[in-house]
Amino acid sequence: GTAASAGNTGTTLKVSCVATAGASCPAASGATWTDATGVSQQIGTFDDGTPTPAPMVGGASYTCYSAEFSGTDYRVCSGGSAVLAALAAPTVATAAGSVSGAVEVT
Repeated sequence: GTAASAGNTGTTLKVSCVATAGASCPAASGATWTDATGVSQQIGTFDDGTPTPAPMVGGASYTCYSAEFSGTDYRVCSGGSAVLAALAAPTVATAAGSVSGAVEVT
């Protein structure tokens, strides 16, 4: 038989951005994972591999990821193989009136 899936009950959807060069899904313990609390989420920092997230810089390129967390670990992160990563990467958008130095992901 097939083991029953735990589903996504009790999980939290979070988003994080990294500098595009050499981009990959940030570690679950990364300081920049932000709870996705609505349809879109403002992200003003990116994961640069240091304990203190760096502010985003105009003109730079970033790749944003979404991950489904269960506790302090993620079950799945967007990106990689479609078989291993069932989540779609968030769409990055900028809009008039957005917070300076931040992007909005949906």
